[in-house]
Amino acid sequence: MTVNAIQKNEYKSQKMSYLKSAAIGGLSGYALKYALPIMKHEKDDRYNSYLDELKNKVKESKLNAVEAIRNSQNKTLATDSFISLFDKNEVKMSKIKALESPLSSQVLGIVTQINDAGREVKACGKETLKALTKHIRPTKTFVAVSAGIAVTTAFIYNTIGKLSETN
Repeated sequence: MTVNAIQKNEYKSQKMSYLKSAAIGGLSGYALKYALPIMKHEKDDRYNSYLDELKNKVKESKLNAVEAIRNSQNKTLATDSFISLFDKNEVKMSKIKALESPLSSQVLGIVTQINDAGREVKACGKETLKALTKHIRPTKTFVAVSAGIAVTTAFIYNTIGKLSETN
């Protein structure tokens, strides 16, 4: 006499669970919310106004860097030359190249330093804008659509498995 109950308890279904696939689909949908790049329709007036504010902050940070150089206690010939060019609004490559050789490279280094300060502010602001724009996206939509696709895939997988078992 054999005991069939033990054999049936040890048998595990090879079919895909709908609940498991819905959970995996929901998690992947939530991850997809942040993984997808920003679409054109998401770049609305609020997005553009933030970019305009960011441009003003970059200009402000560059002006602050110039003021820090202007108020510095350790002034060199290069900083004096840069400040005089800045006051005349002539900070152009042609004017910088017209200076003496070691002086022009030092003034160019100061200009690079100021531009780097502006780039830092711009990069930080753009990353913040990207994160905020992605955070605003509707989570329920991404989770529901991805879970639905996963459950549909599980249903098709199980249906094909049942059809192949009968043949």
